[in-house]
Parts: sequence; C-alpha cells; structure tokens
Amino acid sequence: MNLKSTKLALIGLLLSITGFANAGLIEYDLLSISDRYGASSAVYNGDGYIGAYRSSYSGIFCLERETCKTALQVDISDLFALGNITLNSVQLSFELKESSAGTQNITASAFNSQGQLSHHFLAPSAYAQSIFSVTGQTANTLDITNLFTQGFNLGHNWFGLHLNASTEYMWTWTQAGYDRDDAKVRITVDYSVNDIPEPSTLAIFALGILGLASRKFKR
Repeated sequence: MNLKSTKLALIGLLLSITGFANAGLIEYDLLSISDRYGASSAVYNGDGYIGAYRSSYSGIFCLERETCKTALQVDISDLFALGNITLNSVQLSFELKESSAGTQNITASAFNSQGQLSHHFLAPSAYAQSIFSVTGQTANTLDITNLFTQGFNLGHNWFGLHLNASTEYMWTWTQAGYDRDDAKVRITVDYSVNDIPEPSTLAIFALGILGLASRKFKR
C-alpha cells in the first residue's frame, strides 16, 4: 500500500470513529410488572408496563376500548448523562397477539410517572397527547418522538405513557402461563451527541501511524 492509499484509509477510519462517537442507539425493553387480579391500590416501581381494568390489574398489554388501558414507564436518566444530545427519533413497538384483526386509533398521553405506576385506568395528568393507528394480530411501531422529546426537554428522569383505545379489543396476555415479555414492548431512542468528543485512543494511534508512514515515504 502506498502513502496515498494509507492516508486515505486512515482518514476514513478517523471519520468513522468520529461518526460512531457522535451517534447512538438505545433500546429499552419493557416487561409486564403488574400482578394478575392485583388490587387497584397497588403501586409498581421500575421500567415496565401495567394493564388496568376498571377495578383491578391483570398481566396484560391491552388496548381494549372502554375495558382495559395500558400505562408504561421507563427511566431515561441515562440520556441526560450523555450531555448535549439531539433526539433524532424515538419509536415505541409492541405486538398485539390475542386481538381482533382490525385497525383502530389510540390516544397516547405522555406524563411524568416519577418511577411509579398506579392504577392508571384513566390517563394521568398529561403534558402531551398524540393519536396513532394500530392494527391487531401483528407488530406495531409508533413514532413517539414528539411525546418523548417534550418530557426530555422538561428534564423528567422518567417517561410515562398511557394508551387508550377507541373501537376495538386488542391485547397480549403476559399473566401466569405466559411470558412477561410476550408483548415485546420496546422503546428505541436514536440520538446524536452535539458536543465534539475527545479523540479516542484509537484515533490518536491512527494519527501516529499516519505520521510514521509520511516520514518513511520521505526517506
């Protein structure tokens, strides 16, 4: 490999390093944290979601018209530790398995859960709302960038979301006999770091190699 080829390869490596340092992807896996037939006075802590009927909980991810609502929460304090970042996109995904096969609109209400989920049959006090279309008996992905970003900009360490159905009965069981991850609920955050990071050890090494190659060529 000649000097020009070496320089081009190392410059490409440096650009690649810079790109990786300035962008990132975080996926939060949310499991069912409520108990089947739990009393409505129970409180649940940590990342996850609850399915709430009118007077009790159940192990379920539900979008069931007037019957059952779902609330979820996730600790996003790790995003603040990244410094000055831009949220490029935030996606909520889940699977509706034991469902009607139709399509319906749902209302997503974003709220500051503060790390605790109680019996949220009705939406808690929300700082933002959006309407999405979902389909039963399949996987769904919702773009919740606007909802998530508003909570992040308010400085909330916890992101809470209440999901309220409109016309259909759609759900995935996560109770006894099923897996708490059967609904495959995920929040995926694509972000960019705005501050220029310090050079990595690998980048410094590459610059050193480039310098040695230049000196060798001159001889």
